[in-house]
This record gives sequence, structure tokens and C-alpha cells, in this order.
Amino acid sequence: MTSKFVFDAQTLDTEPGHPESPFSPPADWAGDDDAYLTWLRSQFKASPWVRQRLGLAARRYAKQQPLDFRGRFGALLPTVLDSMLRKIHAEQSVGD
Repeated sequence: MTSKFVFDAQTLDTEPGHPESPFSPPADWAGDDDAYLTWLRSQFKASPWVRQRLGLAARRYAKQQPLDFRGRFGALLPTVLDSMLRKIHAEQSVGD
């Protein structure tokens, strides 16, 4: 399957040290799951690239399109995407 993007939007790699993934902490990362979530939140706040990629992933997730969660923290990302979607829906309902 050929991607329409410069990057593979369906692969979310969380393995530390992955140079092309915004979901990948530094190569020397030694944190646990909670530390990873804290790190990802800080990246989300600081980086438009991370916000964009998480937004794309959340859209694919909501539409039940294929996503490949990889790496040591890959199992955490569906929870992150669920949380994002709940916040988006809550904000939309407040604006109605």
C-alpha cells in the first residue's frame, strides 16, 4: 500500500530513539509508562508537529482506519487518542 503522505500516517512508533517519529522519546529514555505519558504531553504542548501527528492519528482512530502502534509504549497510544477524542467532543458540545 502506498502512502499519500511524506510520512506513514498509520504507523505510530514509540520506540525510544526513532528519529522520524514524534511519538519516540530520546534514545537514552529510561522512563516508565507514566513518565512516557508526561513526556508526550509536554511534547504535545511544545511541538506543532506532535499536535498535528496526534490529530491525524486521532482522526484515523475515530474512523476505525488502520493504525500500527509500535514500540515499547505503543499500547498506551490508543488511550491517549481516546482521551483526545473525548476532549474534542466535549469542547465541540460546549460551543454548540
